[in-house]
Amino acid sequence: MLTIFPVELCLDILEYLKPQENDVPAIGSNSCWTKLTSVVKLPPTIVTDEEEIEPWATAMKAREKGPKEPCALWKLRQTCKAMNNICAPMLFHSINLIERDPESFLSVPIRYADHIRELRVLVDPFVLSRAQIDAKEEVFDQTEKYQAEVVELIKASRNLSSIGLYFRSAGTSMEGIVDSIVHNMHLGRIQLLGVYSLLVLHRDIGDWAWNSIQERSSWELFDALIRNPKATKSLKALDIATTTIHPTAYDTLRAHFPSLESFTIRRSLRSHLGRIWDPNEQSKWHPKQNLTRLHIIDCLAAYAPHIPELVRHFKALKYLLVSTCGSWEDEYPPPRPTGWRMKPDALYDSRRLDVAHVEHMAFWEILALGIIPTRKLILSNIQRGDFIGAVQADSDIFPHLETLSLVPTAYYLSIEANGRVDHPTYEEDNAILRSLQAWAKDRGVKIDFEGFVIKDGGGSFGFA
Repeated sequence: MLTIFPVELCLDILEYLKPQENDVPAIGSNSCWTKLTSVVKLPPTIVTDEEEIEPWATAMKAREKGPKEPCALWKLRQTCKAMNNICAPMLFHSINLIERDPESFLSVPIRYADHIRELRVLVDPFVLSRAQIDAKEEVFDQTEKYQAEVVELIKASRNLSSIGLYFRSAGTSMEGIVDSIVHNMHLGRIQLLGVYSLLVLHRDIGDWAWNSIQERSSWELFDALIRNPKATKSLKALDIATTTIHPTAYDTLRAHFPSLESFTIRRSLRSHLGRIWDPNEQSKWHPKQNLTRLHIIDCLAAYAPHIPELVRHFKALKYLLVSTCGSWEDEYPPPRPTGWRMKPDALYDSRRLDVAHVEHMAFWEILALGIIPTRKLILSNIQRGDFIGAVQADSDIFPHLETLSLVPTAYYLSIEANGRVDHPTYEEDNAILRSLQAWAKDRGVKIDFEGFVIKDGGGSFGFA
């Protein structure tokens, strides 16, 4: 029967019948700011080595138990051998082990491993709580057995190209998994890699107490890569969302990974690593000629005046995200001289981004980032008046700008719904919008309300 349909239509039908997972993130795109709804019990806001973290088994009690209804594609697969051959690759293309009971891991048969392209793993499902101290040996045995099964699945998945590693505890070891991943990277199989601390992933605002946390998992991975730099050559997308990285690992990140097309780092660059483009650090950055997307989120070492130098350094860069970066101890840069765009070393004519997204950055930081030429600028979580203050200080910021995308605020939604302003706070937004429109008219910039928020944050946010 399928022979009477065009191949494209058959594939569309099968894609539609696949089970839908609403929180599936994409490495290199949105994984570093997508909260996993499948994780019920999250780590506490501030974690010490002694603090309790709910174990997987207890956390899962909060979820609705009972048999899951098989998806339509699974039912179609069971109709005949021919349909099984067609449907199985699509059913097992992406495997999410975060939701699976680690005690029944083998519910994912190894025989389907050839179909697996994407894998997401919670590497510490059996985290100890204080109540389990007496059962340490048993829990450690469970974790070792679970990780051994993960390794066997990775070895059998010869077409695996993307893997996301999630962990809840800073003390988690994934030494048993690391060697298998690095081996596959060395062979050029794994091209997308993500390492995510749930503590960072599920908290919108970082905490200073995290600066004392030394995470074991990420260090084990990068230590293995330091010893096998060839394994970094084929990787195209790398996500890191951890409370910290070791200085040696930071050097590895900068010096290697020559084929990266997307690089996302959240929280990991702390102040002790030094500012991101200090004079004595510049030579450590590999040019990464293929890097088109760079996302820097909640990094204390990402000093705003240094970000334009990264844009200059990465010649292929097209998309830049800077969100909630910098430190309260950062120094304001000196004012730019008149005519800065025409200086021989200006970025004005040498570089031009397609999109720059600036989120939760202060007035002077926006001003510092303003020397970056971009066709489109997205603003989100900007304190009321900070962007307006920046354009009043220098109306030429963000050269070559064609479109300014704003996040619809309550004021804008009120106008859209009621045709009027019905709250005193909205008057301020109204004044800001009028100022923006006047500036945009002078610059020939189009304003739209298609902006979006990467992560929430505290504060009085307006359009700009």
